[in-house]
Amino acid sequence: MIEIEKKVSLSDSQIERIKKEAIFLKETKIVDTYYDTKDFLYTLKNIWIRKRDSQFELKVGLKNEKYIIDRYREIVDKKKINEFLNFPIEIDIEENFKNNQISPFFSFVTYRTKYKLEDIFIDLDIAIKDDLKCIVGEFEIIVQDEKEIPIAENKLNDLTKKFDIDPNKRALSKLSYFLKMNNKNHFNNLVKANVIKEEHLY
Repeated sequence: MIEIEKKVSLSDSQIERIKKEAIFLKETKIVDTYYDTKDFLYTLKNIWIRKRDSQFELKVGLKNEKYIIDRYREIVDKKKINEFLNFPIEIDIEENFKNNQISPFFSFVTYRTKYKLEDIFIDLDIAIKDDLKCIVGEFEIIVQDEKEIPIAENKLNDLTKKFDIDPNKRALSKLSYFLKMNNKNHFNNLVKANVIKEEHLY
C-alpha cells in the first residue's frame, strides 16, 4: 500500500468549503507514539516507526524529487515490519525494538475530522502536545502500485487548486512541527538529511 499525501495549511474559509463540498466520514481521537534509536537511525532515512493507538505502523519514504507531496509505502503487519527492519519475524516486535535500542521519542494526541471527496480522503487535524497545538489538513490517496503515483499526485494538485491552495507549497507534518518547537537538534538533522525541505514550506 502506497500513501500519496499533501499536507496543507487551511484558512477558516477553506475549511468551511471543505465541510460543505466533501462527505463527512467520522471524528476520531488518535494517539501517535514515534520510535527511533538515540542517533535517529531510521527517521534520518525517512523511515518512520510509530504506534498509532495500539497498532504499530511503518512508513517508508519513496523517492521524491519535489518534496511537495509525500510518498510513503505503509506497512502495518508486525511480521512484515520485523522483516523490513531485518529483525527475527518470530520475535515480538516490541522485544525486537528493545533488543535494538529502538524506543519512543515523541508522542502526541490528534483530534481528526475525516472527509472524502471522490477518491480523495481529507483529514482536518488538530494535534496537541502539552501547550502546543498544530492544525493541518491532509489530502490523501491510497494506491497499490508506483505506476499510479503520477495520476494520484495530479488529482491532489487539482484539489489544492480547487480550494485556492498553492500547489507548490506544503505545510509541516504534525510531528515535524512539534520537533521544530521541542527538539531543534532532531529537526535540523532531518533538514540536513533532506528528509525535510524547508524551502517548500508555508
